[in-house]
Amino acid sequence: MKLINLLLLLTLLLISHNIAAEELTTQVTPNEVNSNKIILDGKIDETIWSTAKVFSTFVVTSPDTGLTPQVKTTARVLTTDTGLYIAFENQQEQSKRSRKYSGKDQHTSADFNSVTIDFSGQGDTLYEFVTTLGNGSMDGVYSRGNNYDDDWEGAWDFKIFEDEHNWYSEIFIPWAIAPFPLTKESNLSEIKLHFSRYNIGEGEGYSFPDTSSSRANFMQSLHSVKVDKPKNSTMQIFPYSSLTQDFNEKKSKLRIGADLLWKPTVNQQITATINPDFGQAESDELIANFSAVETLYSDKRAFFTENQSLFDIKGHNFEVLNTRRMGGNSDGNNSEPSDILAAVKYLNTNQLFDFGMMAVSEDDSSDAKGKQFFSTRWLYKGEQGYIGQILNWVDRPTISRSVLSSAIDYGYDESDLSIDGTFLYSKVKDEITTDGLGATFNLNYRSNRQWETDIKLTWLDEDLTLNDMGYLARNNLREFHLSSDYFFIPSGNSLFRQIDWYGSATFSNNFLDEELPQKYAIMITAKTQNTSKIVTKI
Repeated sequence: MKLINLLLLLTLLLISHNIAAEELTTQVTPNEVNSNKIILDGKIDETIWSTAKVFSTFVVTSPDTGLTPQVKTTARVLTTDTGLYIAFENQQEQSKRSRKYSGKDQHTSADFNSVTIDFSGQGDTLYEFVTTLGNGSMDGVYSRGNNYDDDWEGAWDFKIFEDEHNWYSEIFIPWAIAPFPLTKESNLSEIKLHFSRYNIGEGEGYSFPDTSSSRANFMQSLHSVKVDKPKNSTMQIFPYSSLTQDFNEKKSKLRIGADLLWKPTVNQQITATINPDFGQAESDELIANFSAVETLYSDKRAFFTENQSLFDIKGHNFEVLNTRRMGGNSDGNNSEPSDILAAVKYLNTNQLFDFGMMAVSEDDSSDAKGKQFFSTRWLYKGEQGYIGQILNWVDRPTISRSVLSSAIDYGYDESDLSIDGTFLYSKVKDEITTDGLGATFNLNYRSNRQWETDIKLTWLDEDLTLNDMGYLARNNLREFHLSSDYFFIPSGNSLFRQIDWYGSATFSNNFLDEELPQKYAIMITAKTQNTSKIVTKI
């Protein structure tokens, strides 16, 4: 209960501070385009579309040739007082269109459009929105290091329309979908955009600007656009109640709770939940795991996916903050699931500096006291790189254990060179106190459009502990990984349109100098003219 009182006090302090801040902020009227003039039907025939920003110089980025596509793609952007309207016009013969339906967030074999948006313009967090000709959709978030999270669910809408020569995607994305920096110097703010299209029939992907998500410097390569952003605050409250009746035991249970989403200013967001009900979250995939390594499940609960990317620091075998630990199994003998009593999250986004805090309190179960979690995060963003730190603390009173963990993450991008990494630390207090250290380093070099090389170094000592609040596949590890990818386009009337060569080698041992299994891989992928694939792997 002490943590709950602290959370309420913290929220009240933030509210009072933000009200004062709002009084000192000059309100700027956003773009006065009336969104009622746009009917979301995919037809983009309203007169207002003639005033939109137009982007039509798409190039082929899959395969990454940089050539001009044989069919034309045009993207249009309108800003209104409520959000962004984006439209794609895709030239394509009707007989060559692929309309296969796919469910929400499922990979598709239909033609599709994608728009990726950096609302802050800092290359820190990108939001992706995908629409398919089969009326399917996907969305997700890119965070530092090109980490992609498809569990994020945004409140946006789209419609598809076809005529004889083209098919169209019309998309509406509300401003409230993400926090972004509050600017005072001018009415205009900077966002960055990337448009892409995949043509299933030709087996090609087209992009504007000339980049793609497969490149390590993708997040810093988007096209800058000046737009009017609103400065007003928003608040949404989602109360709920549920009644469970057990007729055999003649017992009933009433649950009442609420979720709160408040943006006092456009660059700040407070998300809170009391006695949450996560019945709307989709179930996990069934995975049969017979190894000694724990399966890492992603989180699909709304509170933990709503603009969570600031806290995401990941590697190929670890996550510094794994929110599935919160509301997971209790520390009692029965290991029954713990209910979350309350949680609050605060985000503050600025041009150069982001800050966030999150606190979660579990309810007591029948044989265990609830765990308490707290995380704080800061991030400094420069023109070519970033540096930040996360600090996590968890208290597990039932087993008299507390853990403090921290990570400093950094990244740097210069043309075709990308570098990122982390320094890790943990301190465990139970029967004895132990300190653990770790570090990772990743380098990606793209010598030209066709050749890319990756180097990864991992150093995790035997006392590093993240699993109380994060995820670590294993510690006591020293590892070196080298991989290289090269593709070429055969000349003449070849059977193949693209041939890709990939090779990798991994060497590792532990801190006792015991050799771990070495891994080597060679893979040749040949794409034929009819978009089939022949894969050879050793």
